[in-house]
Amino acid sequence: MKNSYSNIFPFNKKILNKTIKVLNKESVASLPTETVYGLAGNAYSKKAVEKIFKLKGRPKFNPLIIHYYSIHQILNDVVINDNFKKLYKKLCPGPITFILNKNKNSNINSLANAKLQTVAIRFPKHKVTRSILKNITYP
Repeated sequence: MKNSYSNIFPFNKKILNKTIKVLNKESVASLPTETVYGLAGNAYSKKAVEKIFKLKGRPKFNPLIIHYYSIHQILNDVVINDNFKKLYKKLCPGPITFILNKNKNSNINSLANAKLQTVAIRFPKHKVTRSILKNITYP
């Protein structure tokens, strides 16, 4: 089937760089996940998080899932334990969401986690999303 949408591009290095530039400007992009396309933005940016909620018409009490490339990137944002580490080693990357306590020094915008003391995190397996996460400095 031919792509009939003018704003959906085949993934390549040029699109990778363009997407990273959009995200770095605190804007949003649509990215593939294991199951659907989702809106992505800098989870540390109030502007980006607010834009996601507005575009989705999402209620502010409904937290977002924060995506990371690897376990090393979550250390400042959430509190991890041995059970999480075991599950991470067995199941990640992949379509599993972990609910962990938010680190008090986290830079995750409070709207992103609906001002809760927990954060929903995921390590996606989709190669496009992983390549973007690998090349940015925020979830």
